[in-house]
Amino acid sequence: MRQRRLQNAHLRRYLLVRLCAVRRGRLRALSSMPCIWPFCNSLKLWMLMIFMMCSLLTTTALALSSDDTAREFDRANQEYKAGRYDAAVAGYEKILAGNLESGAVYYNLGNAYFKQGEEGKAILNYERALRLMPRDRDLLANYKFAASSVRHTAPPMTFWERLWDRHIHFYTAGEMAVILLTVMILAEVIHLLSLYLGWPRGRVYRILVMFGFVFVLYGAGLLVKLKKDAGLGVVVTSMEARFEPRDAATVYFELPEGQAVRILQTDGSWVKIERPDGKLGWVPSGAVEKI
Repeated sequence: MRQRRLQNAHLRRYLLVRLCAVRRGRLRALSSMPCIWPFCNSLKLWMLMIFMMCSLLTTTALALSSDDTAREFDRANQEYKAGRYDAAVAGYEKILAGNLESGAVYYNLGNAYFKQGEEGKAILNYERALRLMPRDRDLLANYKFAASSVRHTAPPMTFWERLWDRHIHFYTAGEMAVILLTVMILAEVIHLLSLYLGWPRGRVYRILVMFGFVFVLYGAGLLVKLKKDAGLGVVVTSMEARFEPRDAATVYFELPEGQAVRILQTDGSWVKIERPDGKLGWVPSGAVEKI
């Protein structure tokens, strides 16, 4: 049996030894089937993907595991049911002040603010909850109802834009990172099995191409999602946007409570924002909160 040395330093790190198989009564060396994803052979990129997944997972909802937090959450829920929305808001805010993130807490806090008539803060907390539990039906229904009263300034989306928007907002960023890592691992497992079992090369290529399509779909979706979510904020108090960051500057346009904006720059007590239609203006920093 003829043995071949792995001469490429990159492949030596990969530690993949060419295998041999018996086929048609003869021994012959299996040629190494190249992986269609070059990054699969890079240990550094594997580690980077794992680190990114772990980092994104830390932004997902944290379970209300401690007894004190659970009791505080129950007390806030009881205050909400009794109609004491101020006390309920204080209870939910206290939980979040302890560096705990929970979609359920953000959702209930949004409901309490909405009951108080503070639609801007309600929409803000619904948006925060959607990043942690984007498929919750009650949350989606309440968010749509609260946002229906806001005058939208975004241009209409085409069918394909709406389809892509649904795709990237159907998952959390952490879920998309897990899907990407899973696809990479499965592709490499299939690659190794094909070498060991001698699967037909054409069939393996078709499977890897399918995995490649899924990886590109979710990889692009994750990048777009992270870029789109960066700097997003919600107007919590109706405000006039001005051309310059000073009270005497000329008013450019009005921002209704609950309007989604992108925060671009901070200048003292003023922030520069961008509306969905592209208009830019300056507003006091207290009028906008980051999602």
